[in-house]
Amino acid sequence: MIPLIFRGIKAAIAAVIVGALAAVIFAVSWFSYIAGNCGVVRFYEQLYGLFVLAAWLAATALGVWVARIGSRSKPWVRIFGIGLTVAACLGMVAVCVKTVSHIRYMDFPAKTTATLLEIANRPDAKARDSAILELGLRKVADSASMLCAIIEDERAAREDRSSAANALGRICEHPCPANVDITRILTVLIAALQNAEFDPYRDVVVYQAVWALGQIRDVRAVQPVQDLICSTRFPQYVWEAAIRALGTIGGAEARGALKLTRDNCKHEQTRAVIDDTLQKLSVTKEIVSLYTLDRSPFSRNPFPMRKSPPSRRTAPLSSPAGESI
Repeated sequence: MIPLIFRGIKAAIAAVIVGALAAVIFAVSWFSYIAGNCGVVRFYEQLYGLFVLAAWLAATALGVWVARIGSRSKPWVRIFGIGLTVAACLGMVAVCVKTVSHIRYMDFPAKTTATLLEIANRPDAKARDSAILELGLRKVADSASMLCAIIEDERAAREDRSSAANALGRICEHPCPANVDITRILTVLIAALQNAEFDPYRDVVVYQAVWALGQIRDVRAVQPVQDLICSTRFPQYVWEAAIRALGTIGGAEARGALKLTRDNCKHEQTRAVIDDTLQKLSVTKEIVSLYTLDRSPFSRNPFPMRKSPPSRRTAPLSSPAGESI
């Protein structure tokens, strides 16, 4: 009986060491992984990490304490303490392995494009929306047809459809690649706006579709986007997204649509946003005119100022409240 107890003590000591190593790996991996999340989400994720570490530490400490007092009482008490210590170690190792595997799976920037396409093609795939967003960030033109199908699928998750719209906006950002069927993409995005009343998650999908149409900058989207402003079907943040999209599209059609909407809209805050957008469009038009004049061979200025190219317009995937995800 005594040799078995000594073996149990060695097992408990090994369990404490292995459990401590697993706890360190878990803590470093988990808290580094959640460091970039928003405040509220990070708070609850930090609580989860602290709970796991506290549970392991409490179970290990209790097991060691019971094993020590077991030497002065019945043998089964020491066996119980050793078993509790080993169980705490195994639990910590299991949580550590699961957490590291989850973090590796969620590291989409490190995945190949083929892997991302395979994940995005499976409706039941874990974190499918993140894979779709990564395809947009990489501007994978070959995924445009699949993304259109996701938006059209009413059974798809809200996150998947909104992420697909956002990805299309990034892939087809003006100037649109030549190997992309822009007509089909415009049809799908505009249909997402017009059929939104039948979509139970219409707001966030419409928000991303509007943003995508702004990035594409096609005049065919002016009228459908204009129809959203001051529409009773949508909240105000969708109206403002539509106004910003028209400002991004620019041109005489977009300016005319904004002026007409401003004259007919009775919502003061929305009118103020429209006025601000029109003012920015006017300034942009003047800058472009001056730039063209300076570059003209007939310009009187023989040494025109060098102007840096316009900055690239990008926007993060946002929640209905306007917060970045």
